[in-house]
Amino acid sequence: MTLLAVSSLLAAWGSAGHYTLIAELLPPVHHLPANAVMTSIANVATIVGPPLAGLLIGWTNPATVIAVDAASFAVLALTYRLAVPTDAPAAPATPAAGGFGVIRANRTLLGLLVLSFAFFFLFGPFYVAMPVHVASDLHAPATVLGAYYTAFGAGALLGGLATGYLRRWSLWPTTIGIVLAFGAAMLPLGLGAPTVLAVTSFALAGCVWAPYMSTSMALFQRTTPAGDLPQVLAANGSVLVLAVPVGTVLGGPLVAGLGARETLLVCALATIVLGLLAALLVVRR
Repeated sequence: MTLLAVSSLLAAWGSAGHYTLIAELLPPVHHLPANAVMTSIANVATIVGPPLAGLLIGWTNPATVIAVDAASFAVLALTYRLAVPTDAPAAPATPAAGGFGVIRANRTLLGLLVLSFAFFFLFGPFYVAMPVHVASDLHAPATVLGAYYTAFGAGALLGGLATGYLRRWSLWPTTIGIVLAFGAAMLPLGLGAPTVLAVTSFALAGCVWAPYMSTSMALFQRTTPAGDLPQVLAANGSVLVLAVPVGTVLGGPLVAGLGARETLLVCALATIVLGLLAALLVVRR
């Protein structure tokens, strides 16, 4: 348990590191496509990793698979070390307040952090509601639930590949538009649409969801001073890593009190409201 907790913390630092590396090595116009490549690689790994782990466990044992996974991170660390230019200019010193202090002092960064946390938080209850919805509301087998998740994953992969072509779009409207479009794509599930339509809209939701991390990271990369970027991204990651789990915890009482389909509807509507509020605040500023 302790090792898992430490690994979660280090994951936030590692994510901050590779997005900082992108900002240091590439001009701003290439930040979004590069972020999209990183996100797409992660999506592919999420799809391919579990079946591959299952095969390896069948051939060997779980301890060996964990050891191989740990060794792969060592290779990744060595790769990053060799990729960093040795003559990179020294970054200016970070204020004593650290990443959270920089975020609190910058309304744009603070608003982006709040938007991202709320967006991921509202997605958390879907992890609880979807299995109950398929089993209790649709009276469907587990294969239908698998079809939903496969459709979402396929959509996310396509959305990640398409993100690089959004580099000419304004980042703030695009990021807020993703929130609005995701909420709208999830509405058919909460409204009790036929399964074929609901699965299709879930795939569309995955396609819309995929670019969010890339666009939001590009906003951080363009808004944050270079010397503060690693600490700011680490602070952002340490907060966002809690968003989905906290939302998932809330999903239990919501499903028990409202029902699975109603929970899906409430979360979809709340996501749309979140996007509208963010758009209103941006327009007013």
